[in-house]
Amino acid sequence: SAVGLALAALAVTCAAAPQWIWNPSANPAPVNTFTYFRTEFNYSAASTPEPYISIAADSNAAVFLNGVQITRKVTRYKEEDITADRVYLPVHLLLDGGVNTLAIRHFSWGSIETFQRTGEQHAGLYVGSNFGLETSAAWLNIPAPEYTVHPDQVIGVTGDHRIRFPQLVDARNALPAACFVYPYTGCSAQWQASVVVSSGPWPAVPAETETSLARRTQRGPLTWADTVLAAGALVPNQPLSSDPYSISKGIMTATYQPDANLTAAVQKALTVGDNIVLTGAAGTSQYITIDFQMPKHGYPVIELAGQTDSGVVIDFGYCEKPFDLYTGNAFVLPSGWINTEGVVGKGYADRYTTTTGDQFEELPDERTVRWLTLNVHFTADATVSIAHFGIREWMFPTDATGPNGSVGVVGSFESGDPVLDQITALSLIHARISMSDTYVDCPGREDGQWMEDARPRAIIAAAWFNDSSLRQIMIRQQAEMQRPDGEMHPFPPSNYPAYPATVDWSVQWVATIYDDWIFTNSTALISKWWTQLNVYWNHILQDLRPDGMWTGSCLNDIRITPGCPSGTVACSSGMVTPWMIERLQFSAEMADAIGQSSAAAKWRAAASSMQAAFLKNHIVPGSVPFVSAVTGLDRSGKWVTSSTIMQAAQTVAIYTGLLNATAAAAVLDVAFPEPAGSPPGYILRWNNPTYLRRALKALSWANRTGRAIRHLKERFAQYLPGSPVNPVQAVLQGPYGGPLPEYWISRIDDGLQPGQTNSAQPVDGTGSHGWCSVALLWLHTHLLGVTEPRPTAAYVRIAPDDGGTPGHPYLPYVRGRTFTSRGLVSVDWDPAVGQLSLVVPDSTDIEVFTPVSCSSAARVASIPPNGEVVAQTSTSVQVRGGGAWQFQCPV
Repeated sequence: SAVGLALAALAVTCAAAPQWIWNPSANPAPVNTFTYFRTEFNYSAASTPEPYISIAADSNAAVFLNGVQITRKVTRYKEEDITADRVYLPVHLLLDGGVNTLAIRHFSWGSIETFQRTGEQHAGLYVGSNFGLETSAAWLNIPAPEYTVHPDQVIGVTGDHRIRFPQLVDARNALPAACFVYPYTGCSAQWQASVVVSSGPWPAVPAETETSLARRTQRGPLTWADTVLAAGALVPNQPLSSDPYSISKGIMTATYQPDANLTAAVQKALTVGDNIVLTGAAGTSQYITIDFQMPKHGYPVIELAGQTDSGVVIDFGYCEKPFDLYTGNAFVLPSGWINTEGVVGKGYADRYTTTTGDQFEELPDERTVRWLTLNVHFTADATVSIAHFGIREWMFPTDATGPNGSVGVVGSFESGDPVLDQITALSLIHARISMSDTYVDCPGREDGQWMEDARPRAIIAAAWFNDSSLRQIMIRQQAEMQRPDGEMHPFPPSNYPAYPATVDWSVQWVATIYDDWIFTNSTALISKWWTQLNVYWNHILQDLRPDGMWTGSCLNDIRITPGCPSGTVACSSGMVTPWMIERLQFSAEMADAIGQSSAAAKWRAAASSMQAAFLKNHIVPGSVPFVSAVTGLDRSGKWVTSSTIMQAAQTVAIYTGLLNATAAAAVLDVAFPEPAGSPPGYILRWNNPTYLRRALKALSWANRTGRAIRHLKERFAQYLPGSPVNPVQAVLQGPYGGPLPEYWISRIDDGLQPGQTNSAQPVDGTGSHGWCSVALLWLHTHLLGVTEPRPTAAYVRIAPDDGGTPGHPYLPYVRGRTFTSRGLVSVDWDPAVGQLSLVVPDSTDIEVFTPVSCSSAARVASIPPNGEVVAQTSTSVQVRGGGAWQFQCPV
């Protein structure tokens, strides 16, 4: 019997070591298939006060303890290097001294192409613990009968396979809840013994994931719908079908007939917590569309009350953005219609078929949504009573926990400027939603760890959320995906064919190791990945010519950068070469730090050669020394600069010091002129959002922070709530505005008319992208002014900047908190009274610079008990000691 097998499993659950297991199926890698695994264990709080399991699953898994779901996925991986996530078991759910049930819902994707895995040679499950619970052949398993097995993967708008499958869940087929709570009374399902996989592709004992060791695994609140857009009658324009692709198509092709009375009734029910009762005759349909008012990522949830009848079909549709910046077409209408395919692709929708009575369903795969529609189809005369519906958010925790800060404290920024406050709030929304098991570009369409945008967002996570563990996953996974020739995948780990890879994405891996060194004060990762770092630079420097020009492949400022000048035979990026020089210098510093002086000398020599060649060949001839975005080598051996001048091409060369102060000022005053940095017609705007941060940095580097603030506000204006230039209907804006664009040149910027397409935008642009949040970093490093110049500098630099000039502040104040390698630093600069207040960690050396808007040098006004003034100049004060410091400027 099932109970007899369970007792046998209980007796042998303490195997010598965990084993990889699978079900007895002949198919080692079934596509889109769910399987339940189950075992029992005794628990003693006295012997294990903090019990945890370590779980690895190929492809994915959710964990249930005594029938309650406690986690929903595992960290992405390269199959041969899969890691185990540590999951702490909630003690309040455990029976102390009794028999407990641990169940795993395993999800085998099959050998599909995705942006999140390297493929699946063999499905498998591995569980270890700190209390003797381990996977073995004694674990039982059974196919999960409520989930439809089908091979129809979501097809991206561009025709690519990037994510997974539409899910069809039939609650009438689900196992009884008793099957997951010992002693399983009322569960008649026939479970079977598992098999040990002795020749799988995985490590026998997976290492634990970095975020697990930092105790920062994914979690999130259950967010119920509370704002209805519209509800009413739905007129399908295609028959109800079991074809998975028909679900999203049906949502998009139906006619939505909003009913004001039903909409009001649904809104009232959502507000007061009443059930939403829908009654329909056979063959009719109704809909409810809600607005979460910001993008959400996680697992759609619905809870139905007892009067619900069996067989009602509820289709879930998802949309991230109100309209499309590429075509100008609406993606959401006030009627409640949404385009559920326009971002992620064909098939991006799910179906739930009801059983009778109370029921709760959390769909088994992740979705990204701001607008959610429920299309309710009555196949017979029936009633459905909706108690709640919404989404279980599932993201990386952004409360700052760990050795460097206090639990619950996060970074912050305030300025007294309401527009900057809106920008900060909207940027934080995008930063958080794109942090899951790693930094993803957009959690819906691709869910890929693109290195170019992941690097600055990892610095944001360190400064705002006091985390380095998620960055350490990224560093490891990039190294694991390195090919023998040194080339790296631009969004690891993935089996998507992305080679040959562009170097401006992969070189960010070098910078992430450097950033980790700054934040952790540890050279451990430099040593760990030293071989890979050497192999990488050997590969990259193959494209360094004897004349110092580097000709590697680059994306540059995506979608707008011109090709090589006509008639040239080789190309060099003036936009990316400064990155390469800076990252070679980073690498030389890292080499010195671990005693690798010969490598340091080699990389410094390469950087010096590239710098000389850059100044010789990448500067456009003329009265203003613009940087050429692309320079080509003609057949006579002469380097020829591009005729196209780009804002993005100027930025990195300025803040890395390749252009001197005079040249930088001349360039910025033309390319980013007053008042807000909008370029003249012959200069291309920046487009890739990581150039937002680079533009702001360049302007601040050249003492143009006021212009940088105005530039930031001008670029965000089209996406802020209530802004006169926001093109979105007011009913669709919401309190936070947004979503922010995936690329920044808008239809308004280019003056496009209906019917014209925007070539600066992708055909499937998202509303949940993380790289548009990068201004958060600049707010801390340049307005709060907190930086750590070099890992070897051993001090924190604080130089607040309100954007003003001596005696004339621009922002009302600058106030906030940011994390450093030494702990949390608080800055409060109030120019109205000329007071700068700081709170710094113990044993910290600080160099404090007088804010630019001070009319003269600041003096030390208050010293903490253990503080001392080390030195003072006309522009800065060097102090030592933690606690509260105050500095005073003349008012």
